[in-house]
Amino acid sequence: MPLSCLDSSDWTRIGLVSDTHLCCKEERLEALHQQYDLFVAEGITTVLHAGNPIDGYIQRINGESVLESTIDGQSKYFVDNFPQRNGIITHFITGDDHESWFAPGFNIGRYIQLVAENEGRTDLHYIGHVESDVECKLGKRPTIIKVMHPGGGSAYSRSYIPQKIVESLEGGEKPAILVLGHYHVHNYCVERNIHVISLPGFQDQTIFARKKRLRMEVGGAILEFKVNEDDGTVTRCRVEFNLKFNRGYYKKYLRSDSYLNKGHLVLSK
Repeated sequence: MPLSCLDSSDWTRIGLVSDTHLCCKEERLEALHQQYDLFVAEGITTVLHAGNPIDGYIQRINGESVLESTIDGQSKYFVDNFPQRNGIITHFITGDDHESWFAPGFNIGRYIQLVAENEGRTDLHYIGHVESDVECKLGKRPTIIKVMHPGGGSAYSRSYIPQKIVESLEGGEKPAILVLGHYHVHNYCVERNIHVISLPGFQDQTIFARKKRLRMEVGGAILEFKVNEDDGTVTRCRVEFNLKFNRGYYKKYLRSDSYLNKGHLVLSK
């Protein structure tokens, strides 16, 4: 029997963030909170975080930038400062770079969730290390969104590495949508019928990044898509990137002009 051409009736809408690097002096906490305010205004209830929630610690790389240098310190800082909004659940992965600098093999993601639960937060869900397949049950067959925090430095073109990642995927493991963190630049393309989204981060350029000539874009995104009701394939997809300027442009939002109250940024008068 031929497959139906009918799309799912409603758009599925998901918030996307990555590379928040909390507990770092270059963090863009105000931009992150503004992104979550936008999610609330747009009715977003599910957010996927593509890795590097905290900055980790290696003295020679980020030793002068971190606000806390211990696992406990950075995990507590993340839980106390990451946006908390009623009705929004954030599902996050960890990378094998910053978070794993602390102790290779230690499950820092699971530990962060435990710290969050101990603090009474149930909105932070750890879903995997380096990558995780998120199953969306919208049609008769599930639609897979793969969230990944790959490695390596930036290439000459922002689309080159995402394309090579897609080329490396075996046919049976191809997701419908691939969400990439790590590179701190935004990009959207379609390769091998996979909608590939590269995300900016929430960290200003660091000294290390300047030395490596790495561009650091700040912002998040909103993903919207429809699927075929019979086979779960994505039939329509659109991505809205919400990019920010550098910190100096938003003088009234500087960290020194605000304070935090359990996951909510409060601007001082």
